[in-house]
Amino acid sequence: MAQHEITTATLGLDELSIDNRCKVFHKPHVRATRGPREAVQRGLVRGQHHVRRGVAGRSPKDKFILKQEPSQWSVWWGLINQATTPEEFRRAGTTGTLY
Repeated sequence: MAQHEITTATLGLDELSIDNRCKVFHKPHVRATRGPREAVQRGLVRGQHHVRRGVAGRSPKDKFILKQEPSQWSVWWGLINQATTPEEFRRAGTTGTLY
């Protein structure tokens, strides 16, 4: 499988205010993602944090929906579908792009 190196600029991420110009490796070869065995056991592989968890997937309480027309009348609001305000939505977007 070929390894493709692209940058965030070629992905068009600047439209989302993500402009850190880092290298993105799409489908890297397995050898490129593995470091020394000791580093793998400690959880660090080539500067990345490697985490093994017993579960995968999303939290059932992580769905935040902007409460506005037409969603305010068509969504079942509660513990799962939680309403958010436009201000909270913008703040979350800013936090995500800064990360």
